[in-house]
Amino acid sequence: MRRRKIRRPAGCVVHPTARLGRGVRCGVGCVIMEGVVIGEETVLGAYVIVHPGTRLGRGVLVQDQAVLGKPPLATGSAGSSRRCTETFRPLVVGDRVTIGTGVICYSHAVIGDDAWLADRAIVREGVVVGSNVRIGKQTIIEYEATVGRGSRIQAFTLIGERMVVEEDVFIGPHVVTVCDRDMKRAGDQVLAPCVKRRARIGGQSVLAPGVTVGVDALVLAVSVVVRDVPDHAVVGGHPARPTKAIRTFHRSEPGRPG
Repeated sequence: MRRRKIRRPAGCVVHPTARLGRGVRCGVGCVIMEGVVIGEETVLGAYVIVHPGTRLGRGVLVQDQAVLGKPPLATGSAGSSRRCTETFRPLVVGDRVTIGTGVICYSHAVIGDDAWLADRAIVREGVVVGSNVRIGKQTIIEYEATVGRGSRIQAFTLIGERMVVEEDVFIGPHVVTVCDRDMKRAGDQVLAPCVKRRARIGGQSVLAPGVTVGVDALVLAVSVVVRDVPDHAVVGGHPARPTKAIRTFHRSEPGRPG
């Protein structure tokens, strides 16, 4: 990709080593640092900060005051990924991704094609977000977590460090996932929950450390899950208990809506 001249509004700073594709537009006060690569027809809003080495695909929309490729701080505890603070790998954003106002995406993360990050979401270092994922407003994806293709995570949710969310999962608003059984009394052990493909978690639920929510399972709203949930089960309550089994639907089934 050849470096091209772009119109620079007042206060927009582009490092000479940055490479910008055809049709890139930058808002007032943008800062594009060294080694950044931005694909064609990408649009950056006002006061967007793009840290060194970040790679943005084609047709990406970044709204005002987003921070892309933020380097993690080495805290020396489970509050950050030691692997990611000791090495460098740039943030990689796929094609046609939408990044809302005030979003922060750290370095070492990968955002798949057609993903959508709502306002003020945070994607920590080492996170992998699959294609066509939707992440709601002010949701936090903690370090080294994985969110599978086509999943939907609604607003104000916490996805804990190293947690695995598989494909086509739905997680409602204000869900909390807990990854530390001993609240740091036993060191920095991470015991992340896992949500299997096509599972659904109702709003304001809590997943305890290490639990697995099975394939096509349903956790009713405002539940506290302290034990594994079997495939195709429906659970609810404090603590969550099975109520019934549900039929498995697959995308390939004739007549399935959507």
